Amino acid sequence: MRTATYVLMVMTLFACVQWADANVVAKWTFDDGTATDLVGANDGVAVGNVAAGSEGSRHFLNFDEGYVNFGDLGGALVGSSFSIEYTFRRNSAGWEFMGSGNYNFIRLCCGGISWGWGLGCQNPGGNCGGHLNANHSIGNDWVHMVTTYDQPTKTQSVYFDGELIGTNTAFDDFGTIPPQNPSDDDFIVGAVSGTGNGGGWYQVPGWTQGNGDIDEVVVHDEVIVPPFTCEDASLAFLRGFYGECAGDESIVLPILTDCETIQDTVFAIAIAVAPQGTPTRELAMLEIGSAVLDNTLETATVCGDIAPGGSESDACRASILHILNNLP
Repeated sequence: MRTATYVLMVMTLFACVQWADANVVAKWTFDDGTATDLVGANDGVAVGNVAAGSEGSRHFLNFDEGYVNFGDLGGALVGSSFSIEYTFRRNSAGWEFMGSGNYNFIRLCCGGISWGWGLGCQNPGGNCGGHLNANHSIGNDWVHMVTTYDQPTKTQSVYFDGELIGTNTAFDDFGTIPPQNPSDDDFIVGAVSGTGNGGGWYQVPGWTQGNGDIDEVVVHDEVIVPPFTCEDASLAFLRGFYGECAGDESIVLPILTDCETIQDTVFAIAIAVAPQGTPTRELAMLEIGSAVLDNTLETATVCGDIAPGGSESDACRASILHILNNLP
């Protein structure tokens, strides 16, 4: 059974191709402690209490009554379909981590997630913009959230760790009804509600801005659908063979995180798959381990922080190959 499990892990790794940045208009990883856009020209400007942080291989920005303003993203969201991915961790019960003026916002509090734009635009027949509320337990762990807007159908959707938790039909596209829903509304993340930092949704002095960490934000100029991450795809691949079972996350999710975990995975698979008790076992372990190592490092941009072709990737590859070539 153990051998079958590790063979499946090999198949999962090879099925897990690197997620391309096609249709990505902006991407911020905060790996160097700054809000530099790795795709476009939308570098952010920090205001208030914003500090770089790290935990192991994860790098993020901490927001404590501070925010980062990325500008209007060149109007990429205006009148269009789009998706926005966030990897974040909430450190206080009420945290509005995206918002500007009374226009675009994401708010985490009160037992759920609120996302929308153009609130307060009281035209005959209703509001301007979109407003989606989803009752969902958020917790205080690192999570992956995706908000999407399909312009032809005016459908807003919110996904939480790959699960669809709410949909809504918007009144108008983003950035199409000034002044409450303007095309030049800035895209802001951080702790922005209440006392003026970023304007906030309610704009009520004294509202707590909360505290939280953001690891990555990615903006797409299209609607994306699950699976959103390499881990999600691997887990779906696993369940496609054996169905859902307790503990399958522990098989897939740790595969691509840091060099030590990659090394453990490479050797576990090589030991399980290589023929037992044969003169060619060491050569088989080298061949299997090298193949798994190559595939792992090729997908590590999405599933971990060891970028293919970078110095960390090269160093990780060299250290593991050294061990594989010098097995006792």
